[in-house]
Amino acid sequence: QAVSGDDRPHWRHSLGRLRRIMTLLGALILLRALAVSAPWVFAPLLLKEEGSSGFAAGAAATLCLAAGMVGTLAAGWLSDRVGRRTVLISGVITGPVGVLLFVALHGWPRFIFLAVAGATLVSLHPVYMALVQESFPESRGLANAVYLSMVFVISSAAAVVVGALGDAAGLRWAFVISALVTYLSVPLILLLPRERKAAAAAG
Repeated sequence: QAVSGDDRPHWRHSLGRLRRIMTLLGALILLRALAVSAPWVFAPLLLKEEGSSGFAAGAAATLCLAAGMVGTLAAGWLSDRVGRRTVLISGVITGPVGVLLFVALHGWPRFIFLAVAGATLVSLHPVYMALVQESFPESRGLANAVYLSMVFVISSAAAVVVGALGDAAGLRWAFVISALVTYLSVPLILLLPRERKAAAAAG
């Protein structure tokens, strides 16, 4: 239901209401960004380090991005039908498995799991955004702006963290650690508001 300009709450009040969910989402964005940075940014470097050709390294980056695009479209469609939480929990469980198997395997089979990681981890982003907009129907613009600002800042910082971890412990360990910490997302997702609450707020 649309909210008229006169009925919209003051932006300070809106920020106060945003605080709890955005705190949860900040942690979820960080965990997702750590997992995504490994395959998106550092998969070509890991492959080159292990002796793969420049073509294979470039193909890995292309595959991860293409899989992410497909995963984003699929996640949006699925989350409308089976629920946001179901898609989010499925993504944070499946994505790290893809990253770990990409690191563990050699040869062409590892690229299958790189695509799985890209599709599932990237797909979390639009589902989080949908939750934000559903939870704050009276201030969607502000909520969306806060969420996207957090994504840009935290994702950039996460890439630096994964890179520093790779320099300190090796890229393989950076992939493993960034994948495993993603499982901390599960209890946080369970604390997010249910869709029916968001729908009630919208009504």
